[in-house]
Amino acid sequence: MVAKKIIFIVLIVAIIGGCGIKFKTYEEFRNADEKKRIEQIKKTLKNYNLKNYNKFTLIYIDHMLTTTDFYKILERQFPDPQFKNFLKKAVLTLYYSYEPDNLKLSPDKWFEETKIFLINLLEYPYSHGEEKYYELLKEDIETRTHDLFFCFYRLDSKEPEELARGKEFAFTKYILIPFYWISEKYTFSDFKQLNTLEQAHVLRGHAYMGLINQGIPNAEGTNDYLDSLFKEWEDNSEFYLSMTSIKELSDDIPFRNFAKIIIEDMF
Repeated sequence: MVAKKIIFIVLIVAIIGGCGIKFKTYEEFRNADEKKRIEQIKKTLKNYNLKNYNKFTLIYIDHMLTTTDFYKILERQFPDPQFKNFLKKAVLTLYYSYEPDNLKLSPDKWFEETKIFLINLLEYPYSHGEEKYYELLKEDIETRTHDLFFCFYRLDSKEPEELARGKEFAFTKYILIPFYWISEKYTFSDFKQLNTLEQAHVLRGHAYMGLINQGIPNAEGTNDYLDSLFKEWEDNSEFYLSMTSIKELSDDIPFRNFAKIIIEDMF
């Protein structure tokens, strides 16, 4: 009888232990075979009864955890000497950050954590305008106004695995900046407070958004046109800003109004 009880207890411990985190450190997790990492991620999701995922969700979560720059964002957000605690929080946040339906269903606590992660992931690159950018991004995440901030997922994508592994991450960030700069929040005054190189990037992005709105973002000669616009502003910005028609503009006009005028003058 005693022997049976001991065997029963051992079995219970084994079952409970099997549902836990078998990796003791991040290095151990990162250096493990991808298949074993994926199995650990699936166990974590199962423990929280999360079922709205497929292999691309798992690839995304694994990619974010094993790519240094993305891991560091998560590490700063969830500092914990116990790797098992960190992994649980990171996996849940990544699960909710992958695609719109998951974010919509996230509990308040994990919605907030996911929002923080997305904001940190989509950092603002310029020396001025940061406050307005994060204000707009935060508002759009909270209201789900658009899905641009889901950089690793597209509902109609023909390359879901490549997307999950970050194929379009840099491009999505590139689009997101001018997307917000053409809102009414950004003004001519904001533009003038950027350095010349930043101004050239913002104008190039604005011009590209215009091509997207016209339905011709990949037309022949697009890159040459955008590159020439960038170079023209980089070399001659002082001349354009000193033009009487530009000097007479109010600092408070939306940046997009100024951009339309100056791009027409440049070309």
